[in-house]
Amino acid sequence: MIYSKPCMHGLRAVLYIATRNVETPVRGEDIAREEDLPQPFLSKILKILSSRNVLHSVRGPGGGFRLARKSEEISLFDIVEAIDGVSQFDECALGWKTCQDDKPCPLHTSWKQMRLGLREYLVRTSVADLVQHEKAQLAGR
Repeated sequence: MIYSKPCMHGLRAVLYIATRNVETPVRGEDIAREEDLPQPFLSKILKILSSRNVLHSVRGPGGGFRLARKSEEISLFDIVEAIDGVSQFDECALGWKTCQDDKPCPLHTSWKQMRLGLREYLVRTSVADLVQHEKAQLAGR
């Protein structure tokens, strides 16, 4: 698994919010119910995403969460970085402390290419791209 479970939940929650009316906040309880995610766990993830300017938290009656920026301006990398950090893009696939280009582990060359490719994909893919893909999938059903 490339992402942690919290990161996958965060990606799903942001996608859920992005597919709704962008002006109306979405309650965390509704996201948890609709996406079948544990609500207390999701609440912590939503708070992290709010503190990292991915989501905006609205308090009080009618409150909830909405995107902090336009969906075109939020990359998947923003979400992964907020929840999992970026160490997986820099660490050795075998966990070696001395793995570098000049002292590579057996997986170094192939893993380096994969992680650079994945990082590039996450940076260039926006939440809007996922929403567009999901709408196309629904239209095709």
